[in-house]
Amino acid sequence: MTRVRTLALLALVGLILWPTVAVAQSATTPAVGLAGIAGKYERVWGFDNTTQTWKLYDPAIPAAFSDLTTLTRGKGYWLFAKEDATLVYNEKSYSLFKGWNLIGWLD
Repeated sequence: MTRVRTLALLALVGLILWPTVAVAQSATTPAVGLAGIAGKYERVWGFDNTTQTWKLYDPAIPAAFSDLTTLTRGKGYWLFAKEDATLVYNEKSYSLFKGWNLIGWLD
């Protein structure tokens, strides 16, 4: 008898790929990269594989307390959206959903 397993995926998680802006540019600040959805997200987390630590960017706290200072090409980031939103950057649009979204940063 064959068993079938079903995998349920969370509807709150969406993956978007960041568009190419310029070959020379490899990073940007979270405030600049996410300016189009300012006020619609709470925080962004990124994992630093070199130090094996999580880094946080939270626009509601003083910049000195946010240790995620750049969004770097080739890295992924978790973004918590307060509401459904459309991120427009480099003439492209991406749908973000309320809750956690995974962004693949490919500036």
